[in-house]
Amino acid sequence: MLFRGFETELGVAFQNQAMQMKSLPQQKKVPDTTVSARTVFSSGPFRTHRDFFRSGDGNTFTVLTLGAKTDFLTAGTPVGGDETAAAPGEKPGGSRERFDVVARLVGARPDMPSYDFAGATGLRAGEGGPVRDSAGYLLFQGGMAVRPGPYTAYYGVADHSIDQVYSFKESVEVPDFHDTRFMLSSITLASRLERVDGTSAGYTRPFILGNLRVLPRPDDVFHNGEEFAFYYQIYGPATDPIDGRPDLDVQYQFYVAQETGPSGLVFTPLGKPIHLTRQRTQVQGYTFPLKDWPRATYRLRVQVTDNLSEQSSTEEVSFRVL
Repeated sequence: MLFRGFETELGVAFQNQAMQMKSLPQQKKVPDTTVSARTVFSSGPFRTHRDFFRSGDGNTFTVLTLGAKTDFLTAGTPVGGDETAAAPGEKPGGSRERFDVVARLVGARPDMPSYDFAGATGLRAGEGGPVRDSAGYLLFQGGMAVRPGPYTAYYGVADHSIDQVYSFKESVEVPDFHDTRFMLSSITLASRLERVDGTSAGYTRPFILGNLRVLPRPDDVFHNGEEFAFYYQIYGPATDPIDGRPDLDVQYQFYVAQETGPSGLVFTPLGKPIHLTRQRTQVQGYTFPLKDWPRATYRLRVQVTDNLSEQSSTEEVSFRVL
């Protein structure tokens, strides 16, 4: 039985859209009060996102992203209320940025260390100025190598326009990627992907991963008319002895949830697999337009094959179209 909305004509339309999937074109010290003070409110005006990548020293490179819904912060400068008001992210009447964002990871066990995301590793806006995601959250990001394990993340957001500090906390489990086998990172849904100049295979500065500028998506919800975008990293591929680059084949298969079974949603294949061959970079990011997709829950399965070592690895991510 066909899932409603994917009868023959729309099934063909989906395949045409999916085939448009493309690689992008070439082109402080953390105050102790942040940790010890009682949280003054829930994290409602804020959203967080975490990316984890393999680090060469046996730790896990951990990237924290915080999004602030500045309209929800109670005492900011009213929009249009002052002709000297600064752009979002800047302090009115001065050159100092309006917000400072810091974080501390505190080990959940006595043998675990703590890490301060402050100063050079603090959560910062993009180099080109304030960055907002698709939901309008002002984004700040920072990263450092962290020992794998359980932590409590404490966030502090200082709003210099009103001399107010907000704080909240959440639990974080940092995965262990020290295994050198061929594998994929988790797949991250993105609000935006852009190609930038660069040759690094990893995270270099806020919102830059390899040769991609990536804005993590605040949730798993998409709407028709948006670009579906995602990115991930490939670890441990063999490299060509001549040019030092990998030789990878990638397969993408979409699935749609048709019904709920005894163990949860049941997914069935949607369209034919999409094959990309001879990929030569370890950071992969792709986009394609969403058009006329029925409201449903979907899943994307990514399988990468290393042509030099003949090894394969698979990861999945689910998302919704509303």
